[in-house]
Amino acid sequence: MSHESTKLDNEKFQKETWEMIRNHLNAVLSHIDVSKTKNEEYIIQTMEDILQANILLGKDIFISLLIEYQRQYNAPEFFTILIKIINSELPNVGLDCSKELTSRFIEKYNKEPQSRRSLFTMTTFLCALFNYEVIHEIVLLQLLHLLLQDINDFSIQIIIEILEKSGKKLLEVSKTAHNMIFEKLREILQSNEFGSSPDMINEKLVSLFDKRRLNYESVARLFYPVVLSKLSPQSPHSFMLNDLSTMKSSTLDQFQLHSDYLQLQKDYDILHSRLLQQISSSSEEEQSSKVAEPLKDMTAKSEIEFKKKIYLIIKSSLSADEAAHKLLKLRIPDDKKFEIVDIIINSSLQDPTYSKFYGLLSERLISAHSRSWIPAFHSIFVENWKNTENWEPNQLRILGRYWGHLLAVESIGFGDTLGIIHLNDEETNASNRVFFKFLLQELVAEMSIDKMKTTMDELKDQLEGLFPTEDIEHMRYSINYFTAIGLGILTEDMRERLDTIQEEEQKVLLELEEQRRKEEAEAAVTAETEGKERIISEQESKQGSLPIEKSIMMTKEEAGKPRASRYNPNQIVPPKRKRERSITPPRKKGWGSSRNRSRYQNTQNQAGINSRGTPKSTEREKNKVLLKY
Repeated sequence: MSHESTKLDNEKFQKETWEMIRNHLNAVLSHIDVSKTKNEEYIIQTMEDILQANILLGKDIFISLLIEYQRQYNAPEFFTILIKIINSELPNVGLDCSKELTSRFIEKYNKEPQSRRSLFTMTTFLCALFNYEVIHEIVLLQLLHLLLQDINDFSIQIIIEILEKSGKKLLEVSKTAHNMIFEKLREILQSNEFGSSPDMINEKLVSLFDKRRLNYESVARLFYPVVLSKLSPQSPHSFMLNDLSTMKSSTLDQFQLHSDYLQLQKDYDILHSRLLQQISSSSEEEQSSKVAEPLKDMTAKSEIEFKKKIYLIIKSSLSADEAAHKLLKLRIPDDKKFEIVDIIINSSLQDPTYSKFYGLLSERLISAHSRSWIPAFHSIFVENWKNTENWEPNQLRILGRYWGHLLAVESIGFGDTLGIIHLNDEETNASNRVFFKFLLQELVAEMSIDKMKTTMDELKDQLEGLFPTEDIEHMRYSINYFTAIGLGILTEDMRERLDTIQEEEQKVLLELEEQRRKEEAEAAVTAETEGKERIISEQESKQGSLPIEKSIMMTKEEAGKPRASRYNPNQIVPPKRKRERSITPPRKKGWGSSRNRSRYQNTQNQAGINSRGTPKSTEREKNKVLLKY
């Protein structure tokens, strides 16, 4: 009876201890600051907090909580570093965690494929365990083999995620297996048999092959704190996926009675002291080993050496194919390819005339991998267009023919390259126009004017700067430019558009002029009407309520009385005097007005008759008789 009571007390005590360990670990892992997961001091502090609980009794709880909070925080490197530190003294933790994680991944992939986020977080956790050498590459290869047996959009995405995270490490430890996986992916890419989202899968696969081609240089470097270098070395864990079918992951969250409880407590004390000693020693060594930052080389020596190497390769090659092969063999990063293009152009400008060697070399580079080289050529073209004033006329000819060749052979696109040019007086200078003239002449020489016109007509929307359709001044400038260099045929549509715009503007001007005249006429009529009304109102106000017609009409009795002036109401006009009968004898009948009288006298004179009606000859004779007497 006493033995059973002791057993019950022991079980109750262990269960209470188990609950305390669980609550403590949950409190530590649930308050992780994701922004500090790559801070070594924070890692050491978190590890010290974890070791305050008996990790031997709470091993299953620790593993279960790590997997749960990895799905929440997605900090695989941080959790893997914690496992690796404990794994250095307690190897079962790393092995059990890897098995549990792999088992849960396979179970969710088979039964719950829709829970993608949790599957991706598990995938990154497994990749981190492999990168930090907690698990062997055979585990990851088995997982990749399992996914390649069931090809679909989701499985391909998981494979891409694994290779992006762990491809570099896999290439180092197992190059043959790494290359075999990529050959399988190449077949999938060439078959182009994808499900609902082929473009996305295709793009991700192409990006993955680009990273492999550059030896995964674009992948972020692995964070490796100093504390890991002080740990005792451990071999990575390896296991077969077929053995995981017997595992029961649900037992991790259940209490288990330990018959060797006291021994586990003693072992924990030893483990706790060892781990704390390793952590503290690494922390002190890190503080003491801090040195000043290395001096930064400001002389650009490495860049000069790089450019010198590229220049010698170009000049020492006998053909463009040989030079392209040597340059591609260097596996130059994408961010340095624009330097290669700049060196090629500067080398061509040193020759007295244009050499097709440089155009063919650029053509071979673009055809080898257009996706990474075309952006470099575009950026250099923009730079050359902005800095044409720095070149001499002969260099402008070479530069124009070089870019004209690349456009003619369609190595670079018309729209993307020429779309940056705005052909007008404000945004171009003399050097720009000379350079562009040589470029167009090279296009005509290699493509023919008809093909060039067809190509540009198809890309009118992208070449709005060369062939404007709205601004009349820009249209005239563009027409004059192309006509001056002998390419007026390219401006036929623009000329028709210009005529249409001018006719529309003329119609608008005529309508505006007609409207203006109507408005002026209406305004004049309105002003005249208002003036008359104002005069009438003023007169009515001064003469009373009588209308103006009555005030003007007067009776005979009123005519002899003084009255007000009709033009100046303030002035009194004397009464009108009655007209008296004239005493002047009446004029001779028939004379009429003075004008008629003068006409009558002229007629009498011409007939030789005086004013009394007597002929002038008779009157002269009468006068002669009087003189005798």
